[in-house]
Amino acid sequence: MTSTKMIRLFQIWFPLFLLLLYIVVILIAPFLMSQDPLKINMDHRLAPMSREHILGTDHLGRDLLARILAGGQVTVGVSFLAVILILAISIPIGILSGFFGGWFDRFCMRTVDSLLAFPDFIVAVVLTGLLGPSLFHVMLAIIIAKCGSYIRVVRSIILVEKEKDYILMARTSGLRTMQIVKKHFFPHVIGNVIVLVTLDLGKIILMIASLSYIGLGAQPPVPEWGAMLNECKSYVHSAPHLMIFPGIAIMCTVLISNLVGDHLRDHFTLQNR
Repeated sequence: MTSTKMIRLFQIWFPLFLLLLYIVVILIAPFLMSQDPLKINMDHRLAPMSREHILGTDHLGRDLLARILAGGQVTVGVSFLAVILILAISIPIGILSGFFGGWFDRFCMRTVDSLLAFPDFIVAVVLTGLLGPSLFHVMLAIIIAKCGSYIRVVRSIILVEKEKDYILMARTSGLRTMQIVKKHFFPHVIGNVIVLVTLDLGKIILMIASLSYIGLGAQPPVPEWGAMLNECKSYVHSAPHLMIFPGIAIMCTVLISNLVGDHLRDHFTLQNR
């Protein structure tokens, strides 16, 4: 195998391997920890790194590593659930809007335009502020804020594809609407949407952490990365590791999701040429 092919294979599989490994660690590691992320022990508050507490403890004596790993389940888990619900809502609406048009398309696009008139984070802050601070409300606000862009992307794909000759041939051959959607539209939609999701996942994680940091998301004692940063901001000078390690966790998650998104975008771009 030539060096060029080896580099190409490395570029293709390494980001996917990192993402898979990262998800496995986040899902399994908290169950392997002997420390309870919620257990308070004031006798060991702000303890330095040691064999018993690998990353030390926080201001309430809770093991920092256990809380970061448990926080990964919360932050990344809520992000993935939000993404799944966004796709479940936006793909059918986008397909129906682009395929049938008419009053339904006009209603959807005016609603989407009103949402896209403001930045996603501002919409999420306003909605969460109105609904009240909680992770469920944060997830609901992010779904509402993000659905508009996905609906518009899916609709634009359908508008292009439905004018092509193979769709006309499918119609004249007697294929029903659902068969056309399943056989012809959905494969074109899903590739582009997956790329958008992987590029957007890091932004959603940052939004969840940011909303929790300003007090609108996860509430104590839930170990969420943004909430952990908020809890420990008073100790930034005396115990900076309390904010450094959750920040590194957020940075690594966003970096890996962006790497995978860039890889998938390049892969689909080459396939479509």
